[in-house]
Amino acid sequence: MMPPTGRWTVSLQGVPRLGAGLLACLALAACTGDPPEERLRDYQARLFRTLDIPAGDSATGNYPRFPAQRYLRTDPAREVIDILDLWSLRECALHSVLAERNSSLGRVARPSSRMVYELDFLRLAPACIELLLLSGKEELAATLRDASTRKAARLPAVIWQGVLGGAEYRHYWKLPQRLGDYPVASRYFSDQALVTLSSHVRRWLAGDYAVAPAEVEAALQQLGKGDGGALYKSLMLQAAYLGEIDEAVRHRLRQSPVCRSPGDSRADVLDTVVRKFFIGRIQPWSVQLQGRAYQLEPARALEQLLVDGEPQAFRVWREERDRLIAAAQQAPREHVQALLPVMRQCGLAPQVQAPP
Repeated sequence: MMPPTGRWTVSLQGVPRLGAGLLACLALAACTGDPPEERLRDYQARLFRTLDIPAGDSATGNYPRFPAQRYLRTDPAREVIDILDLWSLRECALHSVLAERNSSLGRVARPSSRMVYELDFLRLAPACIELLLLSGKEELAATLRDASTRKAARLPAVIWQGVLGGAEYRHYWKLPQRLGDYPVASRYFSDQALVTLSSHVRRWLAGDYAVAPAEVEAALQQLGKGDGGALYKSLMLQAAYLGEIDEAVRHRLRQSPVCRSPGDSRADVLDTVVRKFFIGRIQPWSVQLQGRAYQLEPARALEQLLVDGEPQAFRVWREERDRLIAAAQQAPREHVQALLPVMRQCGLAPQVQAPP
């Protein structure tokens, strides 16, 4: 049976295509300047009014924020080099690295600077050990070799602190107060920064300790300008509103029919609300969010490289964050599924056909 002219043509087979349409609209928000929450709230109010559902409060997403710094910071035990031993290393290139680390500035260095020190130590130690052995300083060479072994074992934690434990990655996941026209149609330099940092980390963990501090710092600065927090908040906000709407719609259907017949006058109002305020205003934003969500993969890849060195508090947050984001990405599709029974009842979508 053909659906009524001008109504929704939705089948279970077509839900993914509709979902893509439903996921396609929030770009319009960038044109109108309306904040995403206003569009979601407006759609909720119009739909509830059409379906005789009591108005609800603004939906609030309850999701974990990036852990506080005090739960993430670790200070790996420093290798203490006796002042006489340090003097004995004066002919090694490692000597200047040790002297800098033991200076007053070195003791309060940022995590990324301490990471550079550790990498320089591991890079320069083998040549220094060989020089000490040639000079007959076997005991000092053994001390240096033991220190190098311990530093190599702690390297994942040191790199985690240097790359993910600083202010830059925290700012990448910072939740903005207002989303405005996010996601704007511009390039996010943090995407390349994540790829660059992952490449360096992969090398370091494989034993290639060469490091260019200026390049690393530049990548970290770009990382801090990223949109992880804006994307996280957007997905949670969308999921909170659509989830609340879905629950209310299902409850309403259990009470009484929305349309007494496919020709019910309420069908036209419902059709307008869904087409104009969901498909026309919310979907485009959803599609943009889905597109940006794929760019979280480089961040996850970097985190996975350093999983052996991450603090427990970060691990808990990371796993919960990924679970919530994965669920939130399904919210638009689930909303289509929640609407379909109402649309069928009002003649706006074809009835499910029994298999032959």
